[in-house]
Amino acid sequence: QRQWLQLISETCAYCETDAFSQEIQRRDTEQTNMALALPETKSGTLPPLYFAPARPKACRKPSFSKLHAAQFRSASKNPNADQVTARTTKGYPPSKPMHRTAAPSYLSIEAATQNYRGFLNFGVIILVVSNVRLVMGSVKRHGFLPNIVGYLKSLGDIGNGPWESFPFVSGFVLLCIFIAVSFGIEYLLSRKKVNETIGMTLHYTNVHGLLALATRVVWNHVHQPALGIFMLMHATIVWMKLISYAHANQDYRLADPDRKKNALAMVENLDWQEGRMVYPRNVTLANLAYFCVAPTLTYQMAFPKYPRVRLWKVAGILMRMIPIATFFMFVVAQFVSPNLAGLVQELEDNGGRYTIRMLAEYWLRLSIANSYLWVMMFYFYFHLWLNLCAELTRWGDRVFYMYWWNSSELGTYWRLWNLPVHYWFLRHFYFPLIRIKCPKSIAMVLVFVFSAV
Repeated sequence: QRQWLQLISETCAYCETDAFSQEIQRRDTEQTNMALALPETKSGTLPPLYFAPARPKACRKPSFSKLHAAQFRSASKNPNADQVTARTTKGYPPSKPMHRTAAPSYLSIEAATQNYRGFLNFGVIILVVSNVRLVMGSVKRHGFLPNIVGYLKSLGDIGNGPWESFPFVSGFVLLCIFIAVSFGIEYLLSRKKVNETIGMTLHYTNVHGLLALATRVVWNHVHQPALGIFMLMHATIVWMKLISYAHANQDYRLADPDRKKNALAMVENLDWQEGRMVYPRNVTLANLAYFCVAPTLTYQMAFPKYPRVRLWKVAGILMRMIPIATFFMFVVAQFVSPNLAGLVQELEDNGGRYTIRMLAEYWLRLSIANSYLWVMMFYFYFHLWLNLCAELTRWGDRVFYMYWWNSSELGTYWRLWNLPVHYWFLRHFYFPLIRIKCPKSIAMVLVFVFSAV
């Protein structure tokens, strides 16, 4: 008990030292700097979240036994050791004030900015444990369902005739034909072999026919939903690219000579042979083919490029794509498919009648899995796939998205999460509506509706 009292006394005595005062002053300075660096919170009960930088690891203080032994050795050498011990054990009397100033609680709005990293770590632990429990519960109820090999085999089921056997491949061949036709129309326009009105009419007929034919092929011949979605998405991308190709080249063609010469004045990191390109030198099959495989939807004569393809970067992206795609299929097979099958069975048992309780139950069951699938889809396509295409084509501008996760409103989210589509709508939909005197509010509504569709 005496040792315990002596240890408490020594600890309290440390509070009276200069080192303790300097430590308190340093912490107050840090809190003041943090409060000045962050905006003041005007609502809510908690200060804004702040992640403090990691501090260097402090030296470990000696244990009580080592400290006592050191004091014993110093006492044998120091004749005033009794006075030092008296100051250590009697320097914190019972009447010393413990409450010296008015201060708010750390979790109140009046408190200085705090570091809540521990709460974040706690939330991550709860999230991981709860989701692992959900996976174990699904495996216990339905068994381990993913059969990736069988699913891939089902994608290759073929019919009787050549069109029924390969509708997916035939559809992509037709898309390439439409691309070649678009190049031929633009070539005739650039050489003034076709009237401007007739040429642009042929352009619009060609691009809209592409989308209509792709829809017909998928509707009548592609029976696998995954293949149909992939083909329609690719057809939509080609449709948007060819519209941008026709609009941009028309603007190059009708521009005044000075603007033609300065078309690439704002573009940096160009290849040396592309820096002085002017219309109609850009109307080549190689130029259109590069635009079709480049990760963009808006055409221009030349694009910023990296000097070379970095194979180590390509390998790193591929190594990340494989586990993401595997986990995506696992979530679909283990969570989404059994719940959808249960919903269909329950609807059949009720004679096709559904209730609010039934829809709410299955909506809640699929909400977590759907959130995981959405995040994985974004990371796989907008980060991995587009960066892979950019690396293989030496594409320079790789800002395919911005910080949409900090969006405070829906309009900001739509502008930041998919920049290629946002740029296309600005150039080929929104500003053309503004130029024909369409009110901005109506133009924004139309852009939002078409982008959502």
